Amino acid sequence: MSEQQTNTYFAPAERSSEEKLKDQINSFNTSAILRSLMEGIPDLVLVLNQNRQIIAVNENASFVFFGVESKQVLGLRVGEALKCQYSNVMAGGCGTSKFCTVCGAVIAMEKTRVSSAPAEEECRITRELDGKNISLDLRVNSKIVSVNQEEFILFHIKDISSEKRKDVLERTFFHDILNTGSAIKGLAEILPSVEDVNDIEEIEEALITSADQLISEILMQRELTLAEDGRLKLKFGLCSVNEMLKKSENVFTNHELAKNKTLIVSYLENDISLILDQTAIIRSLINLIKNAFEASNEGQTVSVMFTKENDTLLFKVKNETVIPDKVKLQIFQRSFSTKQGKGRGIGTYSVKLMIEKYLEGDVSFISDDEHKTIFTISLPDKYEFKKLD
Repeated sequence: MSEQQTNTYFAPAERSSEEKLKDQINSFNTSAILRSLMEGIPDLVLVLNQNRQIIAVNENASFVFFGVESKQVLGLRVGEALKCQYSNVMAGGCGTSKFCTVCGAVIAMEKTRVSSAPAEEECRITRELDGKNISLDLRVNSKIVSVNQEEFILFHIKDISSEKRKDVLERTFFHDILNTGSAIKGLAEILPSVEDVNDIEEIEEALITSADQLISEILMQRELTLAEDGRLKLKFGLCSVNEMLKKSENVFTNHELAKNKTLIVSYLENDISLILDQTAIIRSLINLIKNAFEASNEGQTVSVMFTKENDTLLFKVKNETVIPDKVKLQIFQRSFSTKQGKGRGIGTYSVKLMIEKYLEGDVSFISDDEHKTIFTISLPDKYEFKKLD
């Protein structure tokens, strides 16, 4: 193996020789007892050698997870078999890139390989299948098994994507709409006792804003579900950049997240119009602004702006904090969140899904001491409305 192929940021890159691998595969697949035990488990079960290569897998679950017969993944590593988007970043393959340092699957394998102790981790993987990105939430378990005086890793994978979606619905969506509903109830209760006309108008305006926010939260959840299933239908039309910025700003008027923080929106002196689904952009901006506020401390500022550079339309959301390196590696993964408690983590993932899958755009970020943190939505300038001369 060349020096380039042995470079790694985490797990060893070395692989077994073809002869050694073939012997290990044969020793497992010729054992009727071992095969019977593995096939009796409904989840995905793999046997890995000390170089994390697959030497056995239960046939039933193999096709469900990998989309191919088990023999086609033998010799590969788990990320390579699953077509993880980071499995070919380094020449050494799965387990060797910077992204692998935060992968629960590789972490569990290495804990077991190094210490011979059982390990359990949660793992988020984004698969690249047929030009599409598919997010998986997995729970993985690893333990050592000995066969013919040689140690292997028994690796169990359970798909918990549905469980994670349920957590998000219960802990994020329900939490947000309950808070908004409670605010509406509180305003409605005090309205009959208010006599000053100006106060009445202010409360009525707050009621409308809260009601709009409630509807927005419900629609965002519905649209995310449709977007993931590939069933979302966008409604393209003429819309003003400044109007989209204003609607995004209005959501955070008296918003709990914006308390003791400042939102600065830079409007265009000469407004331009775009032809696209303005709801998709507004929803995406709202999610990025929410995340920016959640990452900000009291007294800090969140900034929103629009610029055009060459052939690209750019919406930018900036905050004054810097994202830790470990968080940077997972920022767009579904279910990942820096916030405490299960059921968090959907904002940046949903923005990337919407913009890249449905609007042919790109979502990126930069975060360092010089720039602080800036998330950028990039769209091709074909969406700009240009009047004919």
